[in-house]
Amino acid sequence: MNLNSLYADNPKKLQSLNEADQGAVQSVLDQVAAYIAENRPEKIALFGYWSIIDENGDLLGREQKDVSPGQDVLRASIPGFEIAPVTSTKYYGTDKLPGSAVGLVENPNGKTEGVAVVIKTNDPQWGIEKAVRAYLDREIFAEAYSPDTGSVADEILRQENAGSKGSYSMYQLRFGMATLQDGSEMPSLYVITNPQSPKNPFHDRFKGGDGITAQETVNRLAYQIAFGDGIAFWQEQFGAPGPDNYEASEATSLRYLEQRLKRREEMGYANPTLIQAAIARAKEYQAAGHENLASLGINNTKGIATPTLFAYSKILSR
Repeated sequence: MNLNSLYADNPKKLQSLNEADQGAVQSVLDQVAAYIAENRPEKIALFGYWSIIDENGDLLGREQKDVSPGQDVLRASIPGFEIAPVTSTKYYGTDKLPGSAVGLVENPNGKTEGVAVVIKTNDPQWGIEKAVRAYLDREIFAEAYSPDTGSVADEILRQENAGSKGSYSMYQLRFGMATLQDGSEMPSLYVITNPQSPKNPFHDRFKGGDGITAQETVNRLAYQIAFGDGIAFWQEQFGAPGPDNYEASEATSLRYLEQRLKRREEMGYANPTLIQAAIARAKEYQAAGHENLASLGINNTKGIATPTLFAYSKILSR
């Protein structure tokens, strides 16, 4: 599989990733191709733990109503990672008010529960290449810089990381084994938060060496969740305030995270405690409003409440 070939009909899309990140994706695709050539598996999985758990028809090339749970989609898990917030400047936030989506961060003792979307490698109508492209579109390119919809800060960072200077994209593609519910394993593509991404709120460069406490981390993430504003994007792209009829007065990050956590709970998945704690705090912040955050424990001495917000404000002031 070749990344350029996958997007031969849309080479402009590849501009969303710099040379280093394109190379990283291609390296994983080479691993997949080598595995298939050597082991000739009948099936490869695309792992998902968030919206993919119940919105996966696009990865199978069919309508959601035609997807068969237990056959097309199997319960599965990926060891060594946990779900954590990641900054959104497109779907659930903007440059000035970033919001929160989620990603996977390393935790040696962690395990992320989700689903394996099963792709038949020899399917003549919907084979591995079409499925991988659908997965990349959804996971790798969704919040990547776009000449049409990318943020100003994202474009500045993309230029600074041009060529092969360094990794920039929000997520990284990985290939490994997903563990199915019966204990067996299936080769799987999955996506984690890029440790070096500007959208990773846990990266040291955004902590400023200030030794923030665990509670302050929750507070900062709560601020991002409470006030992240992605409404403008949804209005521009779809003519509506947001997915699932978001009210214009509601922060899209908060509504989005709450809905997805509720869906995971309904399906019997364990939910990340950090995000749950940050959501509870975010509701307090929304009720208090921006001007009263100091009384709620936010360290706002720099005029901005989260490390990623502060980083993006510095980028925009250049």
